[in-house]
Amino acid sequence: MSERNFILIFSLTLLYLVTITPFGFLLYAKDLFKAPIQVEIEGGRNEGSTPRTFVLPANPAVALEQERKERIKKDAPWMIGCLVKMNDQGHNFANIEDITSHEVLVETLYFQYNNNLNPSGIIDEKTRELLQC
Repeated sequence: MSERNFILIFSLTLLYLVTITPFGFLLYAKDLFKAPIQVEIEGGRNEGSTPRTFVLPANPAVALEQERKERIKKDAPWMIGCLVKMNDQGHNFANIEDITSHEVLVETLYFQYNNNLNPSGIIDEKTRELLQC
């Protein structure tokens, strides 16, 4: 047998083994690819009562802060306009869109104090009138 025929037979055998081996493995190990049995955990739980993701606040102060942030988020459309006006006057905010951050409270206090308003940290009517927002 010539060297050329030997290389041809070797190449064809190698190609055949490379092609057939994965299918042989799948045929041999087909039991490993079965879907696991579904297990129902806590079947008696009423999912309509309290959601699993509900987490109680650590203390009353945390609960009050969460309530404050929810109240502030309701006023977001006009508050962002006021914060832009304050930013134009030199008050710095890292992120104007995060209206619940401590920076908004601090900069509002500075603005109210510097303009002889009652420093409450809340953008009230007098603060809005002065900012024209």
